[in-house]
Amino acid sequence: WKAVEKFYKRHAKGYNSLIEAKEDLEKDILLALSKASQEELVNVLSEYASSNWRTNEPYAEWFTLFIRDGGTQSARLDKLFKEVFRHVDD
Repeated sequence: WKAVEKFYKRHAKGYNSLIEAKEDLEKDILLALSKASQEELVNVLSEYASSNWRTNEPYAEWFTLFIRDGGTQSARLDKLFKEVFRHVDD
C-alpha cells in the first residue's frame, strides 16, 4: 500500500480514489497473472500465491523472493513487480 499511496500522491489529479490508483498501478501485473497458466505461476510463485493472484499475496511473496534471491525465475513478472515497487523508493 505504501507504493500505491506514493503513486496516488504523484498522480492525484488522474484518480478519484486510492483504490482507483491501485487498480491502475497493478493492472499490468494482474493481466500477466491472469494470462499465465497455473503451471507457469506455480513455477514462479507458490501454489497459494498463484491461486490467490487477485489478493496481495503475490506481491508479498514476490517481495520475499526479491529480497532473498533477487526475484523470481520470470523476467516478465519481475519487471512488472519492480515497476510497482519502484514507487516505494521514489
